[in-house]
Amino acid sequence: SSHSSTHYKVADPPLVREAIQAMSEPVSPPEREIPGDLFDSIVGYPDVKTLVRYALEAEKPAHLLLSGPPASAKTMFLLELRRLPQSYYALAATLTAAGLADILFVYEPRFILIDEVERLSPEHIGVLNSLMATGIVSETKHGKTRELELDTRVFAAGIRVEKLPQDLLSRFTRLHFAPYTEQEFIEVSQRVLSTRENTSMDNAEYIAMALWRLHEQDADVRQAVQIARLSRGDRQR
Repeated sequence: SSHSSTHYKVADPPLVREAIQAMSEPVSPPEREIPGDLFDSIVGYPDVKTLVRYALEAEKPAHLLLSGPPASAKTMFLLELRRLPQSYYALAATLTAAGLADILFVYEPRFILIDEVERLSPEHIGVLNSLMATGIVSETKHGKTRELELDTRVFAAGIRVEKLPQDLLSRFTRLHFAPYTEQEFIEVSQRVLSTRENTSMDNAEYIAMALWRLHEQDADVRQAVQIARLSRGDRQR
């Protein structure tokens, strides 16, 4: 009969459902590799660059804390790491009350980069501690709890990091930065301004030397960037 049919019994219905679901889900593009020029704009610190790369490539999360005086390239390392896919940069002082938890729930970053980490609020410290200890982020609001498990690496930077709780500090590998010398500051300013701000090497050197005369070891490459943008190559501005 044209209306006859043959019926088959599926041996493992849950497995079939999983297979169908997997076929219907969009295929995620492969993650980009670590850029070959990562950290090229940073002068010196070869050991730190090596350790950060080890942390990036580690099979399980490894967390690094960069500490040291102002203008010692800590933030530059975080901004370079910001180039990685699935990374999120946050300035601790600007986070809202639920900011860190919301970032983790919404973006599920593979790398969380926290600058001025010693300025985190107690609530944020609790979230970070749980993430680093267990990989779990949990939050209760209005009687409802949400929870998420992540494979996130934490890279943080700060000046007075000893203000942080000891249990949080113990979860980091700490790397201490010495301040730049005058020659190193000039070199890194030239490299950053020429590659990122299209500033001539001569003008970059002029800006860096002027900043060093004013501030010496407190001179900051971020100040050099601002001056380059304001002056637009005109030394009389």
